[in-house]
Amino acid sequence: MYRIEVQHNLKKLEMTCHDMASLLCGLGILVKSPYTTSHQVHAAYKRALLRFHPDRACSVSDMRQQVEAEEKFKLISRMKEKVSNIPSLK
Repeated sequence: MYRIEVQHNLKKLEMTCHDMASLLCGLGILVKSPYTTSHQVHAAYKRALLRFHPDRACSVSDMRQQVEAEEKFKLISRMKEKVSNIPSLK
């Protein structure tokens, strides 16, 4: 039940984001702006992976947070495959 709701919300976010920096900002990860470098985006990408990694994100007792973390982690991983603005992630 949580997963469907979270996936729906993240799908909307994914459709509006055109690059990794905008996705990370949409997920609440600070990316230096207005002119970001690939190093700043890469650093924010790493912070996002650590923050939303399913094993590190939250306690097992809060199922909704765990599902959100898993889905956000998957979204970040999918976006990595789509974008080319982070040269070291190709």
